[in-house]
Amino acid sequence: IFYAYNIKNNTVSSIGTQSIAGSAFSGAITSRNGIVYFNPGGELKVWYYNTTTNTFGSINTALSGSYAASVLAPNGKIYMIPFDATEVIK
Repeated sequence: IFYAYNIKNNTVSSIGTQSIAGSAFSGAITSRNGIVYFNPGGELKVWYYNTTTNTFGSINTALSGSYAASVLAPNGKIYMIPFDATEVIK
């Protein structure tokens, strides 16, 4: 289960009902459209959370390995930087 921290009133609440058993994430990044993408930790999916619709989803990839960080480039693309993976995700 994922949690959201509200900085305005200093509270934590669970978001969604998505349980991603066995998954690990090394970080996350928010895109310009408000979607939060989670850096994959050794699986073949990039999970995301849509802050507008309060829903989770995933994008299948053919890559495996862990990703150390993500950056949002001026062109609007997100690049996920490998930790032990062999390719950059964009």
